[in-house]
Amino acid sequence: MRLIKNYIIGPLSGLVFIIGFSLNSIAADSELIVFDWGGYEDPGFFQAYIEKYGDSPTYSFFSDEEEAFQKVRAGFRADLGHPCSQSVVKWRNAGIIKPIDTSRLKNWDKVMPGFAGMEGFQC
Repeated sequence: MRLIKNYIIGPLSGLVFIIGFSLNSIAADSELIVFDWGGYEDPGFFQAYIEKYGDSPTYSFFSDEEEAFQKVRAGFRADLGHPCSQSVVKWRNAGIIKPIDTSRLKNWDKVMPGFAGMEGFQC
């Protein structure tokens, strides 16, 4: 289990948030709103956030990729989001997300190369 957490879940959870930082809109108040698949609300994925800000982010969930895509296109706004890797180009082409400026991410070197090198993912 430790192997899975260290080599798969850890970097993947970082990817969840990395993709989200490039969403076009930011919530109007200081509450962090995360739009994601159910299961990622587990505090193990964002313990450092809780330690820094004192509370968990607020989650809004989607059940499938198309539902998420249509909800955001219809105007739903979140601070962070998590499209599947195969949908990153579709979301970017629709103007929902932008490529990531990796120079602003202190843990970029911990993202697995397969994710870091995805088409349309970086500036």
